[in-house]
Amino acid sequence: MLGNNWSKLDENIMGEFGWKEVLKQFLDNDRAKNLAASWEGDRYAVFEQKQTKKLVLVTRLHLNTEEHAVRFFGQYSEALEKKYSERSNLLRRPNFFSFDTPDGSVFLDCMGLECVTLEGTTRDKFDAFTKVLNWPLAPEPPEKPGSAPTKTAMIPAYGENSVAVRVPGSFLRGQTLLLSALNGEKR
Repeated sequence: MLGNNWSKLDENIMGEFGWKEVLKQFLDNDRAKNLAASWEGDRYAVFEQKQTKKLVLVTRLHLNTEEHAVRFFGQYSEALEKKYSERSNLLRRPNFFSFDTPDGSVFLDCMGLECVTLEGTTRDKFDAFTKVLNWPLAPEPPEKPGSAPTKTAMIPAYGENSVAVRVPGSFLRGQTLLLSALNGEKR
């Protein structure tokens, strides 16, 4: 998944106790204890890029109910925000959360009873990982302003007037554009 220039440093199980200790770093003790109690299984791996010594953390957690998976998603996304104070490009959806850090992107995705995280990698690597799990593709980030070419729409009007409007291409997608230019009509 990561490529030949990466080596696996560690792969193991954290267990309920391990998750509680991780969560306690970012959430209060009671919340961490209650959240960790819903643990039913997990696996984690840490990879290192040989040249840069950059690290990637991958976790997969199995929880005892979907309700607890939803709760884990909400509280662990909060923990990730506390862990990474320098973040940009946040994307939050009901079961998906991601953002960029100076050390790479961070992803949290939950489906059914399971949640996965990847920290320190790219969206392409995350998509490849969830594809191996046979999970649906995660939501795409919205287009950044100016990333779509500007398009010109000609809208014929009644009478002698014509109206040309320049809008970003993303504005035209999924929107209804209604312009009325009637001769002499004031609004």
